[in-house]
Amino acid sequence: MDVLGREIRQYERTKREEHLEESIRVSRWAVQATSHGHSTHTIQLNNLVRVFLYRYNCINKTEDLEEAIQLIRQALETSPNDYAFRGSWILNLSIILQHLYKRTEKMEHLEEAI
Repeated sequence: MDVLGREIRQYERTKREEHLEESIRVSRWAVQATSHGHSTHTIQLNNLVRVFLYRYNCINKTEDLEEAIQLIRQALETSPNDYAFRGSWILNLSIILQHLYKRTEKMEHLEEAI
């Protein structure tokens, strides 16, 4: 996680996108390094979602919202229904879908968000 934080701080200082790319690479590695059944897998997914949302807020790539949505769906599919943070995942999915709707104006995104 130290590498992730360092890369984001580097981006904030330099505004060089390669630091965001490195943050995503490190976060993807952390997700792949934890098995689906491990308790930290959803935490790693959440970290990756946060990096994609951070990059979206910096450079407005719609693909980052789409990637975040896919990752949240993966987290929801792989976590038990009584998982403590499941409600937060659902709320975050709804919020991200609303942002995607604002970008695309596709009703399907708004309908799913509701």
